[in-house]
Amino acid sequence: MNLHGILSEYTTDQINSKIPLIDEDKFSRATSLTLRAIFSDLSNETNLKGAIECLKDARKRFELIRIGLFEAMACITWHRNQAAQAPDEESAIITGKFYLDYVMLLMYATAEDLSYFITHLYNIDNIKINANLKKKNLVSHASKVGVYLSKNMPNDKITAIVLQLKDDPDWSNVLSYRDKWVHEKPPVLYGSDLELTRKKLIVKNDNGTKTMYIAGPKQEYTIDQLLEMGLNATKALALALSSILEVLIEEREKMGIAVNIDKGISS
Repeated sequence: MNLHGILSEYTTDQINSKIPLIDEDKFSRATSLTLRAIFSDLSNETNLKGAIECLKDARKRFELIRIGLFEAMACITWHRNQAAQAPDEESAIITGKFYLDYVMLLMYATAEDLSYFITHLYNIDNIKINANLKKKNLVSHASKVGVYLSKNMPNDKITAIVLQLKDDPDWSNVLSYRDKWVHEKPPVLYGSDLELTRKKLIVKNDNGTKTMYIAGPKQEYTIDQLLEMGLNATKALALALSSILEVLIEEREKMGIAVNIDKGISS
């Protein structure tokens, strides 16, 4: 089922221009699995192959994020400007949020991919990771790896990249949105239909009387604010991915397994 109609080529180009890309040549140079890279793993007992696969998984999810952002903007644009009932703000919110929710979930999963890339690249096992944890309630692998890097590799380039992404306000808000979406009542946007909280309707007071509470959940974002947050967080993620690719290219050069894109072979 299509959630929006056909947009003009101009509108499509305008939407695509707002969504960040990953440099194809840089990605190929970083992730090409050559025979020399495989033999390097065998001789050095490393897992570059595993690290590369994690990075490829992150790239796949990043492309899905891009699709989700495009579809969200297409839905919002269509229902506000081109649908038969336009402007139809209710449909713009419902269909736009449908894709943006998926974008938020994908960003969390992409962070997990990147954290496993790091542990494979540097041969960091779970024993080392868990030994650094004071807070045992950390759930995501990414948060645990972040703690490890901060304590054990504070001057590493990868650590700087990870911390820069972690401290990005839009990225933090995306992860917070995702946590609420998964563990609590899904976030409600301004302009959505009336919804109630999950709290008990009748509360018994200390004096024996009862109070009835009828309240809706806090509405934190408009659909436009949610979209802007998703776009900004994607830009921060794209920057982190690009920087990680540069580090991996440097690592391959040190190991003597760099890739020459023009020739398509390892140097």
